[in-house]
Amino acid sequence: MINAPATAFDFDLWRANYDSMTYQDHLDTYSELWKLYPVQQHFDAEACRRFLDAVLPVHVTEIGGWDGELAGLMLKERTDALRGWTNVEICREAAEPLLPDVRYISVCNTREFIWDHPHIFGADTLVMSHSAEHMRWLQLQRIFTIGTMLRAVYLASPLPEDGSAPDWNHYPGTHILEVGWDAIGAFLGGLGFRQMDAP
Repeated sequence: MINAPATAFDFDLWRANYDSMTYQDHLDTYSELWKLYPVQQHFDAEACRRFLDAVLPVHVTEIGGWDGELAGLMLKERTDALRGWTNVEICREAAEPLLPDVRYISVCNTREFIWDHPHIFGADTLVMSHSAEHMRWLQLQRIFTIGTMLRAVYLASPLPEDGSAPDWNHYPGTHILEVGWDAIGAFLGGLGFRQMDAP
């Protein structure tokens, strides 16, 4: 959740315009949001750590990793087979800082949406911590299906615990995903993934 005066950014207007916005419009929006809310720390490091311990990834693609803080924490601890971590971030300003770990790459695609470009083809593990709710369901489905090498998906999101679809009306953030955990779980199950219990 973003803590700022309600007048700083009209999130409901953003949701109303989302489907008609160009990629450049989205880039510009996140540049504006960077100025208003530069600190975005929405992850549970312990939960991600346990997930990585269970799946032992070789290459991680993280979508929406902002400034790479979660990646930095995980890479610092992992001396196993993890050879690379790519953060694909829509906010240019957030993607600029580089981590000292040579296994880390931060990418801001300035031309097209992530679901239209196969950034994750080479990754065996996808990490999305509080980023799935910032896109439409069809877009999220596309991400899950273009990652043909994926064998594990870490997905954390502030969706209703009962599995129902969320209502983001008047929510102070760029959340727009129109389905809940039940639909996501069923879709991933249809792709052959099995659900792991959250730690």
